[in-house]
Amino acid sequence: MIFLPVTGFPVWMGSSGLRVVFFLCLLPWVSGCFDYKERIVFLRAWSGYVEMTYSVPVFSASGQSMIGFLPVRKSDIESHFSRLLFTRRIEDYRVYYMQAPSGPLTDRARVSFKIAFDGPGELAQILPGKATVSLRRNRLRIGRELARADIPAENELPLLASYAERAHASLEGHRLDWQVAFPPQMQVETTGQLTGQLASLSVPLTATLKEGSSLVFVTELKVAASAADAP
Repeated sequence: MIFLPVTGFPVWMGSSGLRVVFFLCLLPWVSGCFDYKERIVFLRAWSGYVEMTYSVPVFSASGQSMIGFLPVRKSDIESHFSRLLFTRRIEDYRVYYMQAPSGPLTDRARVSFKIAFDGPGELAQILPGKATVSLRRNRLRIGRELARADIPAENELPLLASYAERAHASLEGHRLDWQVAFPPQMQVETTGQLTGQLASLSVPLTATLKEGSSLVFVTELKVAASAADAP
């Protein structure tokens, strides 16, 4: 089911810009691009936490992420979320550095952590990329969107053909995963997969190079009015 925007909703939007990373991935010194998994976990209406796990290229000397809105070092992550950390803090932080062999490959780091949220406003601030979170009475709508770059795999012009080949090779084997986990008392509809108490969408990054509309993942959660108003 595809949800259309509902007028009258209070809407919170976050836009750190995942699109930028795809152009970064085409640079010859950034190899392997990134993997990203996001899991929103609702403990009650409308609070919970977000788990993020991602693998990104890093600068060898500093261990700093080459992708600014996906930081690696804990201090950088805390700075990134500083507007929330008066009451929230990064939990379960883990990082694992992977040294690349000699050649054009870059070193990488795999990072995971979680951060709590209390209400749709905080949730929207946490989510990277294009995110829309809207609430109306006892219904919460979360929208995630990723634009396509429309880079054909084949091209008659040698320069564009080389560019396209590099683009597809850099994204091959990498994925973006969005997930929303919810308690059994919630009623849920989603444009992705719905399995038990989990709504999800898993996208190979090569899909972002195909012509077409943006990749969209929308999940709508509904609870009893009394639960939505509970402290």
